[in-house]
Amino acid sequence: MGKTATSIPKIFGGFGLTIFLNLIWGFLTYKVLFESKLKPFQISTCTEGYDWLLLTFILALELLFLRLLIKDNRLIIITSEKIIFISWILPILFKIKKKTFYDGYTLVGETDNYGNQYQAMYLIHNGKLIDRISSFYYQNFYQLISCSELKKLRKRKVGLIKQLIINIFGIPIKH
Repeated sequence: MGKTATSIPKIFGGFGLTIFLNLIWGFLTYKVLFESKLKPFQISTCTEGYDWLLLTFILALELLFLRLLIKDNRLIIITSEKIIFISWILPILFKIKKKTFYDGYTLVGETDNYGNQYQAMYLIHNGKLIDRISSFYYQNFYQLISCSELKKLRKRKVGLIKQLIINIFGIPIKH
């Protein structure tokens, strides 16, 4: 019988930060779209000034923050046979994979803007980086690694561009 672990989010870490960013940016989006003098939904003002550019920027960042909230902040349950990823915000967005689906994992060092070091565990399937579990978001990161019971593949460098493609766009990358 294998070990079982459930992720514990860092309230004063990545989880709290993305909640805070979504609340603040959601409030600013509401203010700009519905309570400002800008009229981004009127075609005449969108073509005359830069209101359309502002609207595009605001909505793009809102989508980015929502994506981070849904993709990176998930409840992770690791059982003896499978790994379950469930979104905290939209529980209907979940993924269940058998442990045998993954070839193994690789650990990648990450650094934030303040120089703090974090580790991320990238789960690999057919040589592609598929899923990510980061110590930035979870208090019990090392417990999740040990309970996964996956084969540790050699440590590889994953560049910033690859990390952005995987984390923001969710596209598996050949590693």
